[in-house]
Amino acid sequence: MSQSLENPVDPGRIFQTYAQVLTNPSGFFRHLPLGGGLQPAIVFLGVSGLLSGLAYFVLAMLSFKPYQSMGQALFGLLVSPLAFILLTFVSAAVINILWRFMGSGQNYRTAFACLAYISAISPFSTLLSVVPLAGSLVALAWGAQLMVVASVEVHGLSRKNAWLVFGVLGAVFYLLGLLG
Repeated sequence: MSQSLENPVDPGRIFQTYAQVLTNPSGFFRHLPLGGGLQPAIVFLGVSGLLSGLAYFVLAMLSFKPYQSMGQALFGLLVSPLAFILLTFVSAAVINILWRFMGSGQNYRTAFACLAYISAISPFSTLLSVVPLAGSLVALAWGAQLMVVASVEVHGLSRKNAWLVFGVLGAVFYLLGLLG
């Protein structure tokens, strides 16, 4: 498994990692390398941002996002990789604190890597956004499920507690989305 992270800019390895995260998340996170630098996670995150931006661009061009102009959609396509990376640096700090409160002994780098690889669902979440209410519910549930898997496999936390924390967070985010 760790071989898929050795050369982070190899497209074949990136898409192999996508396949592992999407089809066998427990196996992927169980064997996630806990040492080393952030480069593989950052590259993967940039690709996820690019693919999500591309999905958003396509949806805008197909008028599933009619409020978007061509310029806004193109801007989103170009900015998404950097936005994903920057937002994940901040989110990882918050999630690392949360995992620490839950009993994890892992560090910030591990939290960042977990979030980066969970971003594999982002292009699909973008596509799901065309389905009112249900699309965001499925995307949030999928994200919560991957957070639970990472909590159990990487951080050694109980599945029950992880579902309690990330299930509640997912529900809160869904309700906030309904209000906004």
